[in-house]
Amino acid sequence: MVYCKAILPRAGLGNRLFPWARCCVYSELNHAPMLAVRWWQLKIGPLLRGETDRRFYARLFHPAESDVRRWQSLLIEIRAHRVPEPEDLNWTPSLPDSGRPALVVFEGECDHFARLHGREEFLKRRLLAITRARWLAADGQAGIEYPIGIHVRRGDFRAAESELELYSRGAVRTPLEWFVRSLRWVRETVGRPVGAFVVSDGTAGDLAELLAEPKVLLTRCDSALGDLLALSKAKLLLASGGSSFSAWASFFGGMPTLSHPGQSMKWFKLASREGCLIDEFNPSKPPADLAEQVGRVLSDGEVTAVGHDLTGKQA
Repeated sequence: MVYCKAILPRAGLGNRLFPWARCCVYSELNHAPMLAVRWWQLKIGPLLRGETDRRFYARLFHPAESDVRRWQSLLIEIRAHRVPEPEDLNWTPSLPDSGRPALVVFEGECDHFARLHGREEFLKRRLLAITRARWLAADGQAGIEYPIGIHVRRGDFRAAESELELYSRGAVRTPLEWFVRSLRWVRETVGRPVGAFVVSDGTAGDLAELLAEPKVLLTRCDSALGDLLALSKAKLLLASGGSSFSAWASFFGGMPTLSHPGQSMKWFKLASREGCLIDEFNPSKPPADLAEQVGRVLSDGEVTAVGHDLTGKQA
């Protein structure tokens, strides 16, 4: 028998989804039962920094119906012959002569989305299938319409000390000014103040300049998963460069996705889909075909806004 297991890194939800996703695809292609995934973790850094996302992830998911349950997984791990993750996900290892089961192990970010293209809908269905009902409901309850999603990553990302660092270093905060200027360009392009919602691990004070723009709401879905599902429903995404969280929202949502120059989402092996640009964006020098894309995706009405704040009131 061949089984598979995803070992998740001690990291944010976006980075933890990569080994899970590759393991899901492998399980599906090879009919290999997937061992129960341990999503919870204990991290002190987010607590010390006062982040809104504690990154514990203890109550986000329930086991998939097809998963091997925890106690059975432990027995299999004791007996199994471990096999490193293959480059070809449609590959089944030879069983050892001992008759022990084989356990194919998936770890780390690896090649990000390179082997996941074409599996967007499958992986989103798998994710929704293990998401607890509370978070399925959290991302679509508000009644005002805001189709532009904005992800502002703060937390353990640090402020750039120079313009050069935005082009040469990772885990650098996208300047808030870029989000403001990009949002203004989008609105000028479509000729109206299209509503936008902001998802961020920063505080309202951190985001004051952006929140001061008309029809911009800071949403709190009370979990990283709720926030991610909310962003995936946007029609246009202004992303934080270097953030796998932004990258997953774009992957699941398939919308045009813009990020600061030097902080391309293509680093995650995200590819532009037909009619949906995923690329760096300078509001002063927009690509020639972007105005047409933006006008098209924002022309057919606005979507229901997302989220409630931590008090249960509309964010």
